[in-house]
Amino acid sequence: MSFQKNDFKSLFWQFFKYGVVGILAFAAYAIINFILIKKMGITAEISIIFANVAGGTTNYLLNKKFTFKNNCDNVSAQIFTFILVNVFIYMFFAQIILYFIHSRYQLVTDDFNATIAVAVIMMPINFVMAKLITFNRKVVK
Repeated sequence: MSFQKNDFKSLFWQFFKYGVVGILAFAAYAIINFILIKKMGITAEISIIFANVAGGTTNYLLNKKFTFKNNCDNVSAQIFTFILVNVFIYMFFAQIILYFIHSRYQLVTDDFNATIAVAVIMMPINFVMAKLITFNRKVVK
């Protein structure tokens, strides 16, 4: 199977749109983190959970309509897959990355900045999971 120029162009624009959606989802994520950490005094380990829910919801809704233009007939299966991928897989890796960069090695010492660093590190991983699992019509039937 060869990779055609049009395939690359399509993938590039899809990743670009994913990035735009990611900025919007990131804004939701960052605002929730800022409020919880800076205004309410909640720790990064707890705040990141609520921020991921806000960012994830924004991400799912916009990527479904805008990036992947996915009209899956079985929406409940797709939502289940999204939750599985984002809540369990994404948050598992996010917590591990947060542990290493913030708690273990203190590469980023501020709670808020640590959660932002985790989101940036996870972006390409999340794109691959969204494309190959959540919005893949062959996987979600």
